[in-house]
Amino acid sequence: MPDGVHPNAKGAAILANNVYHSLTGEQPVLTGEVPVNAYDTSYGALNTVNSSQDLVLTNIANQNWVSFKNVNLDNNIGEIELTANSLYDNVTVEVRLGSPEGTKIGSKLLNKSSSGTSNIIKISKTTGNQNIFFVFTNPSSNASTEIAKIEAVDFNYGTQKNGSPVYKDGNQFQNIMEESYASQNKYLDNVSIINDRLVIDMTSLWKGYGIKIELPNGEVLRVYKKK
Repeated sequence: MPDGVHPNAKGAAILANNVYHSLTGEQPVLTGEVPVNAYDTSYGALNTVNSSQDLVLTNIANQNWVSFKNVNLDNNIGEIELTANSLYDNVTVEVRLGSPEGTKIGSKLLNKSSSGTSNIIKISKTTGNQNIFFVFTNPSSNASTEIAKIEAVDFNYGTQKNGSPVYKDGNQFQNIMEESYASQNKYLDNVSIINDRLVIDMTSLWKGYGIKIELPNGEVLRVYKKK
C-alpha cells in the first residue's frame, strides 16, 4: 500500500493471502509434494487458475517472493523441486529461512521454459519445521515484468512416498551416512539407490564404528568391522 490506503497489485496479493489463512485457520505442517495453493504469503505473486483449474502463482517479478509456513524438512536429503517456468535466461531463485532476507540455504538458475518445468534446488542440510521463502531475482528486469510462474513444490525431492531416501549416486549416499553417524543415528532404513553401481570410500567414514549393509530379506551384503 504505497499511500497506506489503496493497495497496489503487490499489496493486494499480500492482503489476499492473509485473508485466506484467516478463513482456513493455522497452516498445517507441510512435507513432501505440496500444491502451490499451500503457500502462506507472497510479495508480488498473483493467484491464477490455469486451464486445468489448478492454482498457479503468476506475476512474479524481480525481488518478489513466496513463502511456505511450517515446512518439515526432517526427511529432506538436500534437494527441493520447484515446478516453475520462466521466459528468461538469468532468473535465479533463492531458498531462505524465516524471511526474504533470512539465511540462504540454496539457490538455482531457473530453467528457461514456457511451461512448468522441474527445477532441482540443492540446499544445505536443514531439519525441523521451517518457514521457507523462495526469492526470485533477475537484475536485468524491472519491477513490473513477470519473470516466473510457480505450479508446485516438493520439499522432500528424492525421497520415497514413505519418507525413505532415494540416493542417486554414491557420493550423495556417503554424505548422508556421514551426517547420520555424526548425529549418532544408528540406522538408515529402506534406502534405494538409483544406480547399478555404488562406490563408497570407507577410509574416511566414522572411525571407530562397525557397519553392516543388509537387505530387507536379511541378506548381508557387507560387514565393516569396528577397528
